[in-house]
Amino acid sequence: MYSQGMNWQHCHRMAFVGLGDSYEQYYQAIRRCYRYGQTEVVQAHIVVSELETQIVDNVKRKESQANQITTELVAQMRRVREAVA
Repeated sequence: MYSQGMNWQHCHRMAFVGLGDSYEQYYQAIRRCYRYGQTEVVQAHIVVSELETQIVDNVKRKESQANQITTELVAQMRRVREAVA
C-alpha cells in the first residue's frame, strides 16, 4: 500500500505481512524509507506463511538478478570511462 507515492524517511522499521510477486513494489516500499533526512539503517521484517515460499523465492531471484545487472552495468560504465580517458 505504501510503495506508491509516499516518502517515509522519518521511519526506519517496517513490516510486510505477506509479499506480492512484484520485486519492484517490494524494493520501492523499502526505498521510500531511504529518502533525504534518513539517519538510521532501515529494517524490513517480512512475515509470510509456508504457502508463500514460492513467492518469496521468486522475489529473491528477481532481487539477485537486479543486483547482478546493476553490478555489470557499473563495471561496463567503468570500462567505457577508462577507454575514453
